[in-house]
Amino acid sequence: MSSERHRRLMQILAEAMDVPAPDRAALLDRSCDRDDDLRAAVENLLAHQDAAGRFLEDPLLDAWGPHSANDLSPIGQILGTYQITDEIGRGGMGAVYLAVRNDDEYRRRVAIKVIKRGMDTDAIQRRFRRERQILADLDHHYIARLFDGGTTPDGRPYLVMEYVDGLRIDRDAEARHLDAAGRIALLVKVCQAVEHAHRNQVVHGDIKPANILVTADGTPKLLDFGIARILDASSSDAPTVVWRAMTPEYASPEQLRGEPITAASDVYSLAAVLRELLAGPVGLDAAPPSRSPLKGDLKTIVTMALRDEAARRYASVAAFADDLSRYLEGRPVAARRDSLGYRARTFVRRHRRAVGATAAVAVVCLLAGAAFTWVAIRLPLARSRAVPPAEAGRGDESPPPRRGTQSEQAYRQYLMGHKFWNLRAIDAFPKAIDYFQQAIATDPGYALAYSGLADSYALTGAYQLKPPDETFRPAKVAALKAVALDDGLAEAHASLALTTWLYDWDWAKADLEFRRALALDPRYVTAHHWYGLFLGEMARFDEAMTQMQLARELDPTSPYVTADSGRVYFWARRYRESRRYYDQAFQMGANFSFLNEAMQLYEQSDPDEYYRNLVRLHWRTDPAIYRTQGAEAFWRRDFEALLAHYPPPQYPGFILVEDAARIGDKDRAFQGMTLAIRARDHRMTQLRVDPILDPLRSDPRFDEFLKQMHLGK
Repeated sequence: MSSERHRRLMQILAEAMDVPAPDRAALLDRSCDRDDDLRAAVENLLAHQDAAGRFLEDPLLDAWGPHSANDLSPIGQILGTYQITDEIGRGGMGAVYLAVRNDDEYRRRVAIKVIKRGMDTDAIQRRFRRERQILADLDHHYIARLFDGGTTPDGRPYLVMEYVDGLRIDRDAEARHLDAAGRIALLVKVCQAVEHAHRNQVVHGDIKPANILVTADGTPKLLDFGIARILDASSSDAPTVVWRAMTPEYASPEQLRGEPITAASDVYSLAAVLRELLAGPVGLDAAPPSRSPLKGDLKTIVTMALRDEAARRYASVAAFADDLSRYLEGRPVAARRDSLGYRARTFVRRHRRAVGATAAVAVVCLLAGAAFTWVAIRLPLARSRAVPPAEAGRGDESPPPRRGTQSEQAYRQYLMGHKFWNLRAIDAFPKAIDYFQQAIATDPGYALAYSGLADSYALTGAYQLKPPDETFRPAKVAALKAVALDDGLAEAHASLALTTWLYDWDWAKADLEFRRALALDPRYVTAHHWYGLFLGEMARFDEAMTQMQLARELDPTSPYVTADSGRVYFWARRYRESRRYYDQAFQMGANFSFLNEAMQLYEQSDPDEYYRNLVRLHWRTDPAIYRTQGAEAFWRRDFEALLAHYPPPQYPGFILVEDAARIGDKDRAFQGMTLAIRARDHRMTQLRVDPILDPLRSDPRFDEFLKQMHLGK
């Protein structure tokens, strides 16, 4: 690809990422101007973006690297009045460098952030200048300052920022041996910086120890507003996409669910940092010797700031900081339910040295008199039916009830597992499994975590990342455990249905479990989704399409539900509708696993699109053979390559069966089916509906395999 064409590609990509997914098709129609290869390249990058992580949103910019043989190192170069002396760090689009002012005015070390060559498109430069404006508006003692900005000789913007020579806040607290009060006071200063940003309509979105440095004199500095989000939705610069950049350990539940962030998200992250400063990282079996578990008012404050529901946290960072200051001063805190007894205890605690025996007696008398008055007032109310019994429930110190667990740590571990599971990415499934196992270790009775573990193992097998016995078998064990713990949990029955379908090949039992899940929770999207696929494989297409439609209505933003809707229509040989759903799914961010599935549709209905995607996927057999010699020659070469790498009785996968069907080698196809059954390949469940196998259906042996799979004729 020429440099000009690459530049145009990156320009369109950046513009597409600035609009909502449903509007991207119209933008690509205008921008690509019937250049199908260019459009395919843009769609490829867009589709891969979610699974690959933060592509354009990384706050650190990879400026000069990695260096090619023709690139000069930036070390020693001059930008404005600053000379670059060292590299600090690099990220998605550029790098940050240490520099010194290089004139006769004064000496100052600074950090310079520069955009990488090839990424300096108009749209990306707008984002970069937006960050520069954010920093220019945030003039606060505890926020790293913006000193200057400019443009490199080759036209790339850069920022000159305050260089903070300090330690991460957690390491600084340990190095200075700060007690709990000192750590809280330090975080209150950080809260002041965040509140200043909120007053300027900016939410940080990635508050964590690594983004808070403390200088030698104990001054905290908040860094990295590169991923910040404008709070004012009316601003023309406000992002219109769901915000995903974050550090999971400090992210709020709404961030983990992929929802837009607000000021309440920063409240949560600040509390997560404080909890780590005081009690150690989440997941430690016991607090480090220098720290102790949270208790009393401090636990109440942190618990309120860490509530799952954003609306139930502190209304602002200022309110959170104010309660922390009240705690340090021994005054009553707003997070605690008020009472005379509570106020008296905090009064005595605050004035312990000044309260003598006489004062103590006076307080006791006061409390005794007040108690009689309180009882006299409360007794009639207690007899009134107007006071609901629920008001006498748990206090504010305990976390809000969660479905299936009372452990905040187990719940967050579950959320992290679900987040990685829902990415549907190859490297995400092991992380999902690890988090679900952590949740189970934290709370062994957590049925929902067992269901998540089962689904993660099952999809690892469904994506054929590991052999069926290593994936579906532990999935079945976890699903059965989930059902045993909570037979009324829809997710547990859906998990059991999935393994019963894809591994046990017990169609009646799978159908029963899916219907049980939907009876328990008719709004459970995944149950509708998977039941739709199951019904599609059973050739019950009308029922399958109804289930997929229900899933899309419940979650119209899911690329996975949309892509699998295309899969069902493909099995029904309704290729036009199938193409429509696949196209929508890729616009919504479906990843490469779904492109592999869509390839079979293109093979049947659009040879040109099929060829383009062979090139995009770097197919093991040269795509030029498909273009110049035809489909049969291409697949025969592919089949020969498979046999060379996997001579019988080795089994390379169901592609062996499909390749043999494509070239008309029925004997090898049926031999492959025998191997597939022996390997417990779940693709055999598609035997009745897979269009690629149509050339085999007239052979009596095909009916024998259908009977063996209990799929009928």
